[in-house]
Amino acid sequence: MNLTNDEETSLRSIVHDMNGQLFLIRGHCEIAKRCDEAIQLEKSMSQIQCGTNELERLVHELRTHLGFPKI
Repeated sequence: MNLTNDEETSLRSIVHDMNGQLFLIRGHCEIAKRCDEAIQLEKSMSQIQCGTNELERLVHELRTHLGFPKI
């Protein structure tokens, strides 16, 4: 696939953001596994959900940039 510099930069940015969200989700999963306090567990679960929502948004954006058919 031949990409313009702007397209490649945009895709690299999306992939970087996706990687960041995965890192956030993994970190909060580890916190949740070791957590004894209900409040901290709830906070971690909320952060995992936020990270998952953002990851879904980024995947949609990536699919759009790559010209995938709409789901």
